[in-house]
Amino acid sequence: MKKLYGISKVIFPLLIIGLIIYLFYAQPFGHRPIKFGSTYMTMNNDFYQTLNEPIANEIDDHNDILYSRNPELSVNNQVNEINNFIKNEV
Repeated sequence: MKKLYGISKVIFPLLIIGLIIYLFYAQPFGHRPIKFGSTYMTMNNDFYQTLNEPIANEIDDHNDILYSRNPELSVNNQVNEINNFIKNEV
């Protein structure tokens, strides 16, 4: 019984130290950025630029990625962009 108590006196502090290291060092580096995609009718219009700006800022604040696309008023281009987002797991 004393041997078990002696081993637990060593293992318990090591587990606590390992947990502290994990919480403070491993988790921040483990963040995988989330990929977001946006596609508007056109980016030549101030309305869409104004709409996109706070979205981009919020995503940047969380260290994630925003892919903004400009289909240039073409429905076919926009469909292709959305299909590319799906293919690239955005």
